[in-house]
Amino acid sequence: MNVISEGGSTDLSWEVSGLATISIEPGIGTVDPSDSLSVSPTETTTYTLTAGNISGYDTAQLTVILLQTKILQPGPSLGKDSEVREIHANENYGDNWVIDVGRGLGNSRIFIQFNAVENLPANAVILSTNLELYLGGTSHSYGFYIQLHVVTESWEEDIITWNDQPDYLETMETETPIVPSEAPCWVSWDIGSLL
Repeated sequence: MNVISEGGSTDLSWEVSGLATISIEPGIGTVDPSDSLSVSPTETTTYTLTAGNISGYDTAQLTVILLQTKILQPGPSLGKDSEVREIHANENYGDNWVIDVGRGLGNSRIFIQFNAVENLPANAVILSTNLELYLGGTSHSYGFYIQLHVVTESWEEDIITWNDQPDYLETMETETPIVPSEAPCWVSWDIGSLL
């Protein structure tokens, strides 16, 4: 088994002794008894070498796995989000189209939940996972960090408030620096440990 990234290539090498007719499929055809060939498949592909003579046939296979980047953007039916603000501790912000986090007007937190795994192909192998959120801007010029914590209780988008927010693990899962001068920009957190 060989593993390549999108746009990458790998070499198929073989050596067959004795008199034989040799072919490699898919898409290559008849080949010499000893050779190598660079391939760049556009999907995970199993190559089969078939060598045959008067005595019969023999085969060998090699699978080239193509690592593809898949961006999952869960729609409203697959996720929910809301912020909670300490300064308005009983107010729900579940229908806001922009959510704030930080300490600009008192503490605020964002709660996000989605199920993107159900959109993955059945044979997918997850090598890395990132959460990306769009940062439209900040209310100050100094850098800071935004931490991610695992929420341990269920919650509802149209009900959650600061006063009834769910419990979460105190130990952060990951954090990422925010550089105000780079906004607007996408901000990324490595969430592979959550899968």
